[in-house]
Amino acid sequence: MRWLEIIVAAMLTVLASWGLARPVHAAAKPGRTLVVYFSYSGTTKQVAEELHRQVGGDLVRIEPAKPYSQSYSAVSARAGKEYFGHLSPAVKTRVKNMDQYQNIFVGYPIWYNTAPMVVKTFLRQYDLRGKNIYPFSTFSSSRLGKSVRLIKKAAPGAEIKPGLPVDDTGAPHDEIQQWLHQVNFKQD
Repeated sequence: MRWLEIIVAAMLTVLASWGLARPVHAAAKPGRTLVVYFSYSGTTKQVAEELHRQVGGDLVRIEPAKPYSQSYSAVSARAGKEYFGHLSPAVKTRVKNMDQYQNIFVGYPIWYNTAPMVVKTFLRQYDLRGKNIYPFSTFSSSRLGKSVRLIKKAAPGAEIKPGLPVDDTGAPHDEIQQWLHQVNFKQD
């Protein structure tokens, strides 16, 4: 039995030297950082701006091709149609040279227990394989909901890091700082 432990330890050492075995809490890979967000009411924008102050990089707002109404009931109806209809609403926002970013923070409000479908559309525009995606959401009752599952489907091959759910009370400086420490994020 002792020989088996030695062989396994030796194999892990070899794999680690080849870069095939990674520690569970590896630091983010070096590379440029992007903070991208969709915000309807301004709450997610506040959190994205505070996060951007802490991590640097570039800040980009996701804008749908057809803006959402100012009427909450109209927005709720449209969001429901998009969600239940599995729709991908067109997006006006384009990020030039997405390849330059290794760490992508994606922020959104929780609608229908997930990210708005416009976020899904935005992510699907790019090949995000091998990139680190850090989801963060603003919510009034469902934290991250099913949004991480949506992001995984929209960005196959990306490494989805643990997300940050923020209640609708504003930009939480200390909460963001703790989360960045938990996910072992290192600035560019």
